[in-house]
Amino acid sequence: MMLTGDAEPAALVPMSVSIVGGVLGVSTYVVRRQPFARYLLIGAVVLAVVGLVGTVIVSQVAQ
Repeated sequence: MMLTGDAEPAALVPMSVSIVGGVLGVSTYVVRRQPFARYLLIGAVVLAVVGLVGTVIVSQVAQ
């Protein structure tokens, strides 16, 4: 939705947070043997959940 321009302006921030969470999640596979991989995974999960909840809240408020 962000790439095609269909996203509402208020939903851009939560969607961006979800994308950053996804990038962190993918990066855990690159550094999986490093000690900070667990922190990357925790950050990825937290950002993905915050982004998803934010997107749901924005979509409910917009209706």
